[in-house]
Amino acid sequence: MAFAYFEPAPQLQGLIGSYYHFETPIAFSDKLRAEMPNLRILLSGQTTIHDDTPQLYTAGDMVLFGPRFHSIGLDFTPGSSVFGLSITPEGWQQFFGIPMHEVTNQRLLLDDVLSHHYSREAERVRECHDPASMVKILDALFTRILIER
Repeated sequence: MAFAYFEPAPQLQGLIGSYYHFETPIAFSDKLRAEMPNLRILLSGQTTIHDDTPQLYTAGDMVLFGPRFHSIGLDFTPGSSVFGLSITPEGWQQFFGIPMHEVTNQRLLLDDVLSHHYSREAERVRECHDPASMVKILDALFTRILIER
């Protein structure tokens, strides 16, 4: 199992807490506590989220997690890999324009929040073979969103 953190570009610091990459060669279960908003891109495998509305996500899913004030369970299948980023409250407002209280303890597909054009850019992360390339794509995407909003 591996977990690594990566720093966002200088213009995004304060909006994105960090990028992260998680992968596990074996089945793995975990419990996440309260956390700030996140975008998680499932690169491979499957993940089941256990909370009030359990949900199975598969490779390719890009899921926004609003701020959470309770714990949730996660089950990963062998070979699961996730690339994600934590989003500060200011970043959430700048990137998505949705009041955080409306998405507290909820999950949304990225396609339902960003225009198709932006979400297609985020999909390019799945084509990368290394986290540095993933960071570069998402830095460019979120910088562009800031400029165009």
